[in-house]
Amino acid sequence: MFQVTITPATGKRLIAKAITQHADVKKVLSSGTVVIIAGTTNGYVAEEIIIMEKTLTKRLK
Repeated sequence: MFQVTITPATGKRLIAKAITQHADVKKVLSSGTVVIIAGTTNGYVAEEIIIMEKTLTKRLK
């Protein structure tokens, strides 16, 4: 076993990436409205969702 130390920003980015891959979040993103309130981690979640949407749009073209 080994330990890894990451910065708070990196940790928040990892949390955001995990949240956007969650089945319930994917379901709502495809069929509903997502409301993201203010917060640093939430900002990372919003960025990851935007990146996901841009990637999906590029694939469909």
